[in-house]
Order: sequence, then structure tokens, then C-alpha cells
Amino acid sequence: AAAPGARRGLREGSPHAGLSTTGSVPQGLGPACQAPRCLLRVRLAIAAPAIAVLSMSVAGLPARRWGSASTKSRRPAHACCGSQPPTRTTRSTDSMAVTRGYSLSSLPHQLRGSYLKGGRPPFLARGHWRRSARGHTTMAALAEEIEVERLEMEKGYCNPFKLYEPKRIRSLVLSTPQNALACYTRGAEIVTKCGLFWLGLLSDGLSRNESNVPQRAEQLRLLLCDLGPSFIKVGQVLANRPDIVRSDYMEELTILQDDVPPFPNEEAFAIMEEQLGRPLEEVFSDISQEPIAAASLGQVYKGTLLESGEQVAIKVQRPGVEPVIYRDLFLFRVIAGFIKDIAIKRLGCNAELIVDEFAQKLLEELDYRRELQNLQAFYDNFKGDPIVKIPAAYPSLSGERMLVMEWIDGIRCTDVEGIQREINVNEFIRVGVISGLRQLLEFGLFHGDPHPGNIFAMRDGRIAYVDFGNVAELSQANKQVLIDAVVHAVNEDYKEMAGDFMRLGFLSPGRFMILLVR
Repeated sequence: AAAPGARRGLREGSPHAGLSTTGSVPQGLGPACQAPRCLLRVRLAIAAPAIAVLSMSVAGLPARRWGSASTKSRRPAHACCGSQPPTRTTRSTDSMAVTRGYSLSSLPHQLRGSYLKGGRPPFLARGHWRRSARGHTTMAALAEEIEVERLEMEKGYCNPFKLYEPKRIRSLVLSTPQNALACYTRGAEIVTKCGLFWLGLLSDGLSRNESNVPQRAEQLRLLLCDLGPSFIKVGQVLANRPDIVRSDYMEELTILQDDVPPFPNEEAFAIMEEQLGRPLEEVFSDISQEPIAAASLGQVYKGTLLESGEQVAIKVQRPGVEPVIYRDLFLFRVIAGFIKDIAIKRLGCNAELIVDEFAQKLLEELDYRRELQNLQAFYDNFKGDPIVKIPAAYPSLSGERMLVMEWIDGIRCTDVEGIQREINVNEFIRVGVISGLRQLLEFGLFHGDPHPGNIFAMRDGRIAYVDFGNVAELSQANKQVLIDAVVHAVNEDYKEMAGDFMRLGFLSPGRFMILLVR
């Protein structure tokens, strides 16, 4: 059931408006949606440095911002995760199966034991028992459904509006012999190009030649651009992970955040007219002839509205990206299945879950109508805020492949020299920390891709955000755990703070945890 504040947030036109708020769980979602478990590890990693900074400056923050954490957000909450108390609950594996219309007790002991241990039944790999002659679902197909359920439970959050389903992507990619051939061709292209790059790295390693590192970093960036939007997005993610990528490679990958080779302007203008349903001259008095910025999935033009004279940013999606992305996601999922056990052993994380999370957010960014809703929700949350600027949206001019919003006249955070020259850096950092923590702890709706290309420093001291395709929500329970972590950090209670991070999924229990606390 939705929290009282969340119920008031359900508004007409929202994708969540159809959910029940009468205290019952939406049909088909099951008890999984009631469990406030660990969530979205990758994007919530931004909370750790924010909490660390806050622990040094929390005494100077206005206390009113940390009062009621749940009722102020104008983003409609999921009916299944808005009102859960901050207690650790578990979901029985048998009750999960009951939501699918069967019980684990009715399954063969080989299947039940394999499932409960997190594995797959031995016969599933051999492809037996798919469907009977009459087309009924058999035990192998049933086991596959249970495996998907188990992976969803491991994610630790409820998302009833999923755009990504591994089965659906596989059926689309392999729907016809032509599509299957295109997928195999794409796989061969990826293996060939990545293999050649890997051979170059291997030769450098054997010869211990460090002088080629800048050249190899540039080669990697060009390779990702050549392989398309999915790989560009991977490069953007890696550009924010200094714990994984060395600094010289990371510096090169940051170029992918706002400087990707654009597609032809004629195609972009044709998409604009198609989405508007009329010539550009009837809407805009002026429009830039070249894109202001180009990213993995689209590019941005600057325009002036004919009626009002307001300056706007026009975001246009790259043509023909969906089929390529679907093939890439299918291939990523296949590779993740092969390395799943290695990833769990070496990294402590299921590779299939990483791919599923990446795929879900990538497909969300493809849907500009969803991004429009996210933008409007952020605008409502920060409307009139003295330190945060969210651009206003123009729904009547936006569509499935085009998004029009207010033009932000600020300094992009990729321009380090401009920031240092015109902005009080220390004050801007403070503003950024406050805005990030308000997203996490007050609204429960936070920007999932806050790289420097998506953040602007306004000359009046405010921080501005753009690109709301990647947005995520926190349950009330997890917001409470984050607040507890802040309090424990301020009080230097590191043992309890480690427990908070365990509940959030940042850390795993064990000997390493004991050493970390010491």
C-alpha cells in the first residue's frame, strides 16, 4: 500500500496512476514488492561520498530539510514500496513461487534444491522438458521462470513498470532467421573488434611498454564509439569509476559524456518535423544548424520559440538505435550467463543482475515520454528552490523521439577552467551535496546519471541538472537506512554505519567486515 503522502502524489497521466492505493498489493506482483531489501547498488554508490561529505558539514545544514522524509516528494510512489517500516524482512522462497501459481513443495526435489541454493537444475542446461506435445509449459520452462523470479528478488527493489525482460528481448532478436543472422553478425563484429584491441593491450603488457597508454586509451574511446550506443553508455559508466579504470583511460572516456560523433543534421530535423507534425518554421524562429552536444542516444540543438521568444533545448533521439541496442543486450546477457559464477566469486555480484540493471536503465533512456515525466517530477520537487535549477518542460512540443525543455544558461561541469574562473567552487560543492541528499532522503527520487556532462553551474550559485532519462526511486525503508547512516557517520559509530551499508547492499557480511570496522 502506498504511503499517505505518496497517495496524494498519484496524479492523472502518471505511469503509476493505475496502481491500487487501498492497502492491497497490485495483482501479480506478489509479496516481493513488500520487502524493503537492498537496491540499485550501482547508482546508489553516489550516496557514499555524499554521506562522507555530509558528516563533515551536517551541523551547518537547516534542520527543516531532514524532518519528514516521505511526504514531500511529488513523485508518485509505487504502491508496493511506499509505506514499509524500516525493518529487515525476508521473503520466503515458497511464497515467491506461490505468486506464480505454484508451490516449491510441489516441485521435484532436484529442482527445489537447486533453486534454493541459487543454481539451476541439471536438466535445464540440456534443454529437456521445454514443452509437451500439446504446448503446455513443462518443468524446464517452469524452472526458468523461477530463476527469473530469484534474480528479481536479489535486486532487492520492486519495479512493476519494467521495460526490459530477457525473454522478450531474446524473442525479438531471434524472431526471424534474418534477425538471428543479424544478431550473429553483430556478435562476430564485437568479438573481432574487441579481440584486436585486446591483442594490442596484451602486446603492450608483454613488452611492458607504458608509452602506448595514451594511444590505447584513445583507441578504446574510438572503439566504443564505433560499436554504437550500448558501448558508449558502458564507457560513460566506466568514466565515473576510478576504482575500476586507471586515470589516463578515465580521462579519455569522459569525452564520451557529451562529445560523441553526431548523426546527420538532416535526419535530426526530419525527426523533429515528424514528431511535431508540422514544419519547423511554424514552431521555431531560430534553430542551431549544428548540435550543441551529442551523446550516446541523442543530440541536442538550441532553438528559439516563435510565439514566446524563449530559448529551448531540443533533444532528438538517434535514428535506428533500438534494434542495435536489443541485439547488444541479448549478447551481453549471454556472456553474463557464462561468467556469472566467476563474477560472484571474484566480485561478489551476479553478472546477470548487472546486465539486467544496465539494460533496464538503458531502455528507460530510450523512452523520451518517460523522461518527460521524470523531468516534470523533478521540476515539481525543486520548484522555487533557491539553490537548484530544473529546466521547465514543453509537453506539447515533445514526443516519443523528441524532448523540448528550457535552455540552461550555465557552465557545464566538464569545463573545469570555466568553473574555477567564474564559480565559488567550495560553495558549489556544498550546494551539490545538499541537492543530492535532498533527492535521496527527502524526495526519494534521484538523478541516476549525475556525471559532469549532465550538471551545470549557474552564475547565480545554483546547480542545474539535465538529462532525466536515468532516474531511480528509493523506498521509505531505504531512505530511513540512509538517514541512519548519516547519523552514525556524524557520531563516528562505524560499527552501526557498516550495518547500515550492509542493509543497503554496499557491503557483505564476513571477516572483511570485521576488519573494516576495526
